[in-house]
Amino acid sequence: MKKIISLLSMVVILVSCDANTNPAAITVTSTIQESLQLAIPQTNGTPVAAGKTITKSLADVVSNFPNVKSIKINSLEYSFKNATGNPSAVIQSGTLSVNGVNIVMLTNFNITDAATSGTATSISDATIINQLGALFLSSSSMVVEFSGTALSDGGAISFQAEVKANITATF
Repeated sequence: MKKIISLLSMVVILVSCDANTNPAAITVTSTIQESLQLAIPQTNGTPVAAGKTITKSLADVVSNFPNVKSIKINSLEYSFKNATGNPSAVIQSGTLSVNGVNIVMLTNFNITDAATSGTATSISDATIINQLGALFLSSSSMVVEFSGTALSDGGAISFQAEVKANITATF
């Protein structure tokens, strides 16, 4: 009888122990940053097309990326840096985009002024932020692209356009 009660007690204990079917979510926060190096030749009155694209795998900044369930973008910003050459060069019209989503459109934008200020401009549009979070998850990369036209009559100029995103990945 003692054996039956002991056996029955063990069965009750084992049956009442349930595996955790909803484990706690694991999150990792990281920053992904990409810089485009751009060069504009002397234009002599005729605007020139300028463009460049660079891709960064999110697996480089978030280990075990294939197991990520969602991505939240905590912050997104862009800046222009390291301008050397003609200080009056302007981007007549240009677009900086991430994964095909325009984050800024520039018109008559002085490159040197922006680079000298060192100011990073935050993107706070919730539609853009949410769209990029979904695109980061589905594409597993960040694609930064600049395209536009520039005028640099006083000589050539080179500069960097940088995009930085702070993300939280949930597993």
